[in-house]
Amino acid sequence: TTGNSVTIQAPTVAVGIFDYNLTGVHDARVISCYQAQDQTATVTVNPLPATSAISGNQTPACEGIGEIYSVTLTSGSIYVWTVPDGSVITSGGAGPDNNSITVSFGTNNGNVSVIETYSTGCAGTQINLPVSLQGCTLDANFSASSTSVCSGSSVTFTDLSTGVSGSTTYSWNFGTGAAPPTASGVGPHIVTYTGSGTRTVSLTITEGASDTETKSDYITVNPLPTATIDGTIAVCEDAVSPLITFTGASGTPPYTFTYSIDGGGDQTIASVGDNVTLPVPTGNAGTFVYDLLSVRDASSTACEQVQSGQAVITVNPLPTATISGTTTVCKDELSPIITFTGSSGLAPYTFTYTVDGGSNQTVTTTVGSSVTVTVPTGIPGVFDYELISVEDDSPTGCTQLQPGNAIVTVNPLPTATISGTTTVCKNDPSPSITFTGSDGTAPYIFTYTINSGSPLTVPSLSGNSISVPVSTANAGTFTYA
Repeated sequence: TTGNSVTIQAPTVAVGIFDYNLTGVHDARVISCYQAQDQTATVTVNPLPATSAISGNQTPACEGIGEIYSVTLTSGSIYVWTVPDGSVITSGGAGPDNNSITVSFGTNNGNVSVIETYSTGCAGTQINLPVSLQGCTLDANFSASSTSVCSGSSVTFTDLSTGVSGSTTYSWNFGTGAAPPTASGVGPHIVTYTGSGTRTVSLTITEGASDTETKSDYITVNPLPTATIDGTIAVCEDAVSPLITFTGASGTPPYTFTYSIDGGGDQTIASVGDNVTLPVPTGNAGTFVYDLLSVRDASSTACEQVQSGQAVITVNPLPTATISGTTTVCKDELSPIITFTGSSGLAPYTFTYTVDGGSNQTVTTTVGSSVTVTVPTGIPGVFDYELISVEDDSPTGCTQLQPGNAIVTVNPLPTATISGTTTVCKNDPSPSITFTGSDGTAPYIFTYTINSGSPLTVPSLSGNSISVPVSTANAGTFTYA
């Protein structure tokens, strides 16, 4: 040494009790002096703790509570525990003999660590147990196949959440009017909506911690449109076109209506507002059935619904008529008959006619399709019976102008005179009896008797008169009548 003392390092590699014995001492004089010594220094090297591995859950839930971690107890030892940032040791934090702790975790991963110190004061090495918290990175999210649908249509919801594992649980709420209204499991889930309006959808995922994604007014449910058809009516052929009216409701106008006529191919017509009219041609008689098949609205989803309804247009045919009975008769003969005959409509028929262009007169059939009118013969003349129109007895009372004439000629009765009364001598030149006709149409045929004998006839050959010679061969009085 350079002084009075010297220090040596006692090794601590081996555990045990080591006695260091001082047996003598020399000084530093030229002539060194020595003296025996008998002193002892004892070094005790205690063992380090052999701490066991930490037991406990390495994958607790995010923000999980009540998790227990422990090592094998060495009686009297003090255990210094550390946990990840944000976590708290709720029991077992202070020793001695605190070989077990209870932990409430936060949201950070890390190590649960312990250093054991024996009662001798010897501290062991730090023991670590890595802990991975489950659910701390949960981020709920989802998508819909469509966010705007028609009532009665389906939407497919697909999970888009992140930070999940096979242990994650799912709780869906699809809002009012949904079938099903809720679901569990990752999905995808097919949901049918009814009614109308907006729907709020939420998804909660849980794995220790929970995260909820709520999408307000996420689904828009458009109502199904409805429609009516009206316009049933009966009209006459060639009348003003009646109107079929299609009316939409409950949806977004304008509406497109699909219909058929007499079961034919589908046809469409669109409204401007809620309704639209369709004129029906009346050029052909018949019954025309307009069937409403469906209606589609103008919403973004173009909602369509099958509909039923009918409008029946009956186009009654126009009646036709004829007039007959043209004839020539003599004054005061049996009255001839004018015949009116109807067809193509529904009997009875009412005929409107005039006589010689006078005021309208009517006559109606009582049985069948025909009716007759007698023509008086008391006054000579030419009588023009003109058919003006005919009306049938259908509910629409169809009327049609009709041309036609029947001419009845009532000829006057002819009159005649006889002249030639005279007195002559036997065998004188023959006198003449003259017959003269009038009021008729020449030539005339005169019928006469001589002294009331058998009737004799004689025609006027030309003109109105004829003379008949009277023989004078025999004497007597001869009366021509």
